[in-house]
Amino acid sequence: MLAVAGYVGGFGRPARWTALLAAVLMAAAAFSFFIYFERANTSFFNRAVSAADLPAELTRWASWHWGRTAASLGALCAALLSFARVG
Repeated sequence: MLAVAGYVGGFGRPARWTALLAAVLMAAAAFSFFIYFERANTSFFNRAVSAADLPAELTRWASWHWGRTAASLGALCAALLSFARVG
């Protein structure tokens, strides 16, 4: 995504900003693994979450997942808009 942002960024100002937005959103989606999912998935795998805490942790996981999904879809839309502005 950063390569796309760099490629499109050379074509002009309107495409540059949407390409940058796409890169930032995709980076946010990718880094969410290191910020939250790596620890959460490991705790699920190791059964480190108690039965009493599981519903709250699954709700938290789902919230992070939907945030990551929204960031990914936002990045896709921004990248497509950036290409549309170039063409």
